[in-house]
Amino acid sequence: MEKYVSIELRCSKTSDGKYTAHTYINGKQLKETEFTVNRNTEYAVVLLYQRVVKKYPKASITVKGLDKHAMDEIKRVAG
Repeated sequence: MEKYVSIELRCSKTSDGKYTAHTYINGKQLKETEFTVNRNTEYAVVLLYQRVVKKYPKASITVKGLDKHAMDEIKRVAG
């Protein structure tokens, strides 16, 4: 099994309040659409985080670019 050095969710919030997020492993963006959120809700970013955790359960995941409320939701889901 491949060793995952770093997994990042790089997120941003658009001016209309929608979220965009992409998943990167070792600095390379995953191309699968299941690991991307494009102009969607905060809840979609939380679901993306859950998908990444499910696929890579032993990896440490860093989330960048979210506001406090969205980060709190991810922390709540992460348990």
